[in-house]
Amino acid sequence: MKMNGIKHLSARTGLVVAAAGILVVGCGAGAFAAAAPALFAPAGLSADPGVATVPIPKPTYEVNANGLTYGSVKTSDSPANEPDLIAVVTTNDLTTADVSRLSEAAAAKIETGGGTPGYVLKKDLAEADGSNVKNPAEAVKWMEGGAKIDHVVPVYKSDGVTQIGQFVVYGSDSTG
Repeated sequence: MKMNGIKHLSARTGLVVAAAGILVVGCGAGAFAAAAPALFAPAGLSADPGVATVPIPKPTYEVNANGLTYGSVKTSDSPANEPDLIAVVTTNDLTTADVSRLSEAAAAKIETGGGTPGYVLKKDLAEADGSNVKNPAEAVKWMEGGAKIDHVVPVYKSDGVTQIGQFVVYGSDSTG
């Protein structure tokens, strides 16, 4: 009989230890979850109450004679604050092997030269990468068609008028 009492005590002790372990792990995970926003918040932001926060400054871009802003998206805090002309490097210096990976229509648009810094119109890039879709129906249509093909986007000088090359946005069906 004592043996059964010891087994019973051991099983009960095991349950108590397991429950205590779960409680400790749960409390630790909860504490981490509560602290995570403060730990991983971008510089100047805090999720802690009572801590002063500073909003990320809105980027400033140069403006060309046509009134278009131009620059890098690296300084943008959101797509709404990206410049009208986005900095890229032309990709029309592709090798013959690179061009062979493109769709026939995209390859036909590629000229020689390339590797030159320039700018693509934000609206052209949005049409090429699908970021201009407005609703689920448009997204489905994009995924069934536009997302699969390669898009060649004109690259301009900062004036937004003088074309200096092309920039390729590869589709999901590209072999590259």
